This record gives sequence, C-alpha cells and structure tokens, in this order.
Amino acid sequence: MKTDDYGLAVMFVCLFNVILAVVYLAYKMAIYDNQKTVDDYKAEIRKSEEIIKVAEERIHNALERIHKAFEGGCINDPALEKSLERLDKALEKKHLSDLQFEKAKKKMNSAINADRKIQS
Repeated sequence: MKTDDYGLAVMFVCLFNVILAVVYLAYKMAIYDNQKTVDDYKAEIRKSEEIIKVAEERIHNALERIHKAFEGGCINDPALEKSLERLDKALEKKHLSDLQFEKAKKKMNSAINADRKIQS
C-alpha cells in the first residue's frame, strides 16, 4: 500500500510540474502579446486620429453649407437637408472614433504598465 501512495505522490508532483510549465508558457506568451499589442494600439490610435480629423473637416464643411443656406434664405432647400444628414453622420462617426481612440489609448497604457511590471 505504501508503494501505491508513493506512486500517487510522484504522479501528483509530475502533474503539478506540467501545470506549472503550462502556466509559465502562457505567462510568457502573454508578455509577448502585450509587447505586440502596444504597437497595434499605437497604430489603432493613429488610425482613429486620422478618422477624427476627416470627420472634423466634414463637420466644418457641413456647418459652412448650412450657414450659407440660412444666409441665402434657402431653408427648404434639399441641399440643406443633405448637409444636415452629412453633419449628423460625421458627428456620429467622430463620436465613435473618439470612443475607439480612448479605448485603444487605455488598452495601450495598460499594456505598457503590464510590460513595465514584468520588466521590473
């Protein structure tokens, strides 16, 4: 009976070592993923900034068209209606890009902080 207990103990130690090795490999892969995602987040932030700039330009252009239409007294003009639709779409796109920008920025900062903790 003692040999069975000894064999069982050896089996548990081996199983523990295998689990420890798997956890260690997962930890190393997470470190690699964090380093990889920092660059991905930076690229996502740049892309969001570009989308935000384009949306801001479209918002500005739509507001100019709306202002010109009101100055000309063309309140029922279809072009004014189209400009209002474009303004609405541009505002929505800018809002979504702002949210995506903030989300990517937070994820990048958390990845950088995790990387710093791992290195220290």
